[in-house]
Amino acid sequence: MELLDTAVRMQAPARADRARAANWILLTCQMSEIRQLGATPRLLALALAAHLPVETGSPAAEQEALARMCGLPLQELTPLLDMLVATRFLRSWAHGAVPEDLHWELAGRTQLTGSFSGLEADRVT
Repeated sequence: MELLDTAVRMQAPARADRARAANWILLTCQMSEIRQLGATPRLLALALAAHLPVETGSPAAEQEALARMCGLPLQELTPLLDMLVATRFLRSWAHGAVPEDLHWELAGRTQLTGSFSGLEADRVT
């Protein structure tokens, strides 16, 4: 595989972008619903919040990809998803038409993406 545009390799997120991302991660992982959980369920919650489906009803991710993102064995994914429903971080989750596909819906209070309009004004210098 050859990377034709070497400028892409040299790009890095700006400091303000990294600060916004770090703030979003902290806000997500410190939510009351998941604060008392271990690192693995919180990492899964973060991955679920970051990879919401583009439109309702479309699969958000494949089970294997989600498990790999979180460093989980595939068989541990289902109990952790159930745990996130029990803690009310997730409203629901289900397998898609293809068993490998997963659908999930965050609980109303955990809809974090796009809700940090004030962060764009924050500049870290």
